[in-house]
Amino acid sequence: MAKILRGMSRDGSARILVIDSKDMVNEAHRLHKTAPTSTAALGRVLSAASLMGCMLKEKGNTLSLNFKGDGIAQGIFAVSDYYAIDLMHFLMENGFAVPDDISIAGFDDIPMCEMIWPTLTTVKQDGALRAKIAIEKLHELKEKKNDEVTIM
Repeated sequence: MAKILRGMSRDGSARILVIDSKDMVNEAHRLHKTAPTSTAALGRVLSAASLMGCMLKEKGNTLSLNFKGDGIAQGIFAVSDYYAIDLMHFLMENGFAVPDDISIAGFDDIPMCEMIWPTLTTVKQDGALRAKIAIEKLHELKEKKNDEVTIM
């Protein structure tokens, strides 16, 4: 069972979350018989999901995770470059060759991606374009021009 400690500064301007997820990750490894690299990745995801879950505001809120894997992990796509870089360093410190043993990609295109070795593959989004499309779709919904809206 994971243990989460939560704290907040007296004025509410800062908060901290700390997780001890060793038992949870070991149980996931035992149940799924994952390889070391996959266990590290799964452990990070389970730990992050646990922290995100404890921050949900309403009782009915949910957090969904979807794993697709039926073999040896070949790549990991992280939700941010910071997580990808952290995972990459963790794996390399534990004897894995990145990208030879496993590929890692991030999401943000932060400048640090070009400053590290090996460089990180990352996805760059056009945030202004996404915001523009979202506003257009909201106007369509408001004017009932379109009942189904998908924003990528």
